[in-house]
Amino acid sequence: MQFLSTVLIAASIFDFLPAAIVPAQEQPRSAVSEAGTGELTVQLEDATPVGAVPRGATNIPVGILNISASCDADITIRSIDLTHVGMGRSSDISAVYVNLNNRRLSRAQRFDRTSGAASVAFRSLVVKRCDAIRLAVNVTVANDADPAGEHGVILGSPASIDSTAGKTVLLDSDVSRRVIASPVNNGAITVHFLPTHSSLLYGRDATLARLQFSADAQGAHLLKKITLTNGGTARNYDFTDLRLETRSGKQLTYLVGGMNERILTLNFNPSYVLPRGNTIVLLLKGKVHASWRRTIDFSLEEDSDLVTIPYQER
Repeated sequence: MQFLSTVLIAASIFDFLPAAIVPAQEQPRSAVSEAGTGELTVQLEDATPVGAVPRGATNIPVGILNISASCDADITIRSIDLTHVGMGRSSDISAVYVNLNNRRLSRAQRFDRTSGAASVAFRSLVVKRCDAIRLAVNVTVANDADPAGEHGVILGSPASIDSTAGKTVLLDSDVSRRVIASPVNNGAITVHFLPTHSSLLYGRDATLARLQFSADAQGAHLLKKITLTNGGTARNYDFTDLRLETRSGKQLTYLVGGMNERILTLNFNPSYVLPRGNTIVLLLKGKVHASWRRTIDFSLEEDSDLVTIPYQER
């Protein structure tokens, strides 16, 4: 995939003032909540520029949230309201979500067609006292996005962050880069979960899920990483030695010791080539350490939980 680096430069009104006049810097904006404790400081900065991206691309960074907590208390962030900006339709972005260390923290949301706003909620996001975190705001570009449409995000005000903080300070941001949709379409992958008929016997290796991957005729793909969510009652180390295998028993991913609560992330080693127009079935295998009362129901919660890159077949 070829990326074109694009930077948009906006002129401010201060560019037209006499050189002798030095404008005062705008002060950070803040919001106060009498029910909260501690101070939360937030700034949205540009992500690494990616320029033009194919339609259908996932996990495209459009901003970095730098968030820090004062030393008064741990602060829980419940949601963040983001607003779409740029010379492109907000509907051209099929999903917006927030990642931490390449792990999705929120469910994907769509921007409202009228207001351009999207509220991204978190299951459990806590900023420890005296600590700071960096979150990536990522998007998925719709398969039918307009070519050359520009897309970015902003935070409108301190009230855009819903948290347990007593005071929220929003620092001024210089977010000028935009993601641009290109007319290229690298094709799509569909994932289906097939029925399993494996008995879950304690201490035995079992097939926990059967995943069918299908690539359309548009192009081949390299499978890099997949994150599965268990909708059943099993958690953490109820299953160990988790990995994806072919039906012939070849291991395709690194071995994982257990789930993170109900989340399982598997990294392909090496990346697996899925040719255009092909379908494969992979088996999620693991050792059973749970009683029969623990249930499993794995799914791909969001399209972006499957990380792939286009592959040029020879």
